Amino acid sequence: MERRTKILATLGPSTSDVRMIKKLVKEGADAFRINFSHGNENQWSEFVKFVREIEGETGRGIPLVGDLQGPNVRLGRIVNETGAIDLRRGGKVVVEYGAESEDALPVPLKAFFEVLEKGDVIVIGDGQVVLEVEEVDMDRAIAKVVVPGKVSSRKSVYVKDKQIPMPFITEKDRNDLIFAVKNSFSYILLSFVESPSHIEKAREFLKSIGGDELGLIAKIETANAVSNIEGIVKASDGVVVARGDLGTHFPLEKLPSIQRRIIRTARIKGKIGVLATQLLSSMLESPVPSRSDVVDIYNGVLQGADVMMLTNETAVGRYPAEAVSWLRRVIVEAEKELQEHLESQREAVEANTTTEKFAKGIVEMANNLSAHIIVYTKSGKTVSLLSRFRPSRTIYAGTSSINVARKIRMLWGVHSLLIKAKDYADGIDETRNILLRDNLIGYGETVIETYRISTGESHHLKIYQVR
Repeated sequence: MERRTKILATLGPSTSDVRMIKKLVKEGADAFRINFSHGNENQWSEFVKFVREIEGETGRGIPLVGDLQGPNVRLGRIVNETGAIDLRRGGKVVVEYGAESEDALPVPLKAFFEVLEKGDVIVIGDGQVVLEVEEVDMDRAIAKVVVPGKVSSRKSVYVKDKQIPMPFITEKDRNDLIFAVKNSFSYILLSFVESPSHIEKAREFLKSIGGDELGLIAKIETANAVSNIEGIVKASDGVVVARGDLGTHFPLEKLPSIQRRIIRTARIKGKIGVLATQLLSSMLESPVPSRSDVVDIYNGVLQGADVMMLTNETAVGRYPAEAVSWLRRVIVEAEKELQEHLESQREAVEANTTTEKFAKGIVEMANNLSAHIIVYTKSGKTVSLLSRFRPSRTIYAGTSSINVARKIRMLWGVHSLLIKAKDYADGIDETRNILLRDNLIGYGETVIETYRISTGESHHLKIYQVR
């Protein structure tokens, strides 16, 4: 049985050549994330070129996922010899307005200093460094180091419990979205979403630049996002459990229950649930993961996550291919136990429309018959519906659209095939022939074939045993 939980790997300095990215695909990476908070268009274009080259060699669509910086403040450049400042507990550090500095922490946003007051807590990164403000001037503050650590350029920085006035879709985000549309990305991760209206603003802008088909996945990073989780999930195509940022807004002991709630809400609404941050942080410097990381991944699979996202592990870690390999191995092991959890996950998913009920019925029939499901799709909608109801066996989805092939590869339990077809019936035939040729379905196995003709809401259904 094929692995059904998908792996999203982040590209960065450790994976900046085509040979390494090929290794990641070989080890099990299904999709690649480009973090628009780091690098520039020239570097991102290289990543796109490499992924498309591998895509051509493998014959399978590989989705690219762009991660917007969002209304997030980041430090400027630290331009001393080490490119970092080592902060010790109880020491003092200057935080100043500017794009770069040698010995202070530069923040290139005036609005940051407008909200800053004595006694405020400044959090850097995912809470690795914490400062307490002791003095504030117009464009400068002096802070005491509460949680020590090494701070490098471009780390995120915010003032705890304060909102810094910034538009949700910044000018940088607009430029990055234009880049994503031009380069046929499949999904966008929206940072610092706090309400459904934020997702609608992103959709409106994408529509204005011809990016209607881009999937929008909301990163759940703040207390407001958790409070509005149902509306956010309903408005989006999926959500990311961004545990790093959540860990700075909630007590750490609360994170397991928050993670479970977010994933369950995504499951109920039939949306993609992505688990992220420190899945394999132990592998940044080691070729073997810690026991706790393995247990964390295992539990995430059983909770119903659709996608596991590696960040620093593959972007800057020393062992990116090994990290993907270990993630795949743990997912495969966890999925052996997953069957007993799937029934409750299926029952929780809403099925309100006729089409949703039809998809649920097909999955129930496939499970009762232990049947494979073969679909031909032009838009990916039918495949998405089938995936949300968690069939016990793989969904094989043929499509003639490279963009659709890329997008549905991110869906739980879906094996996408790029084929040539004149119409739906021809598409089903071509998909079946490839599966038989490659021994993905075999003699005596039960198969359900289906597709939906959207113009007349007509559904095709065929059940047979392979002879």
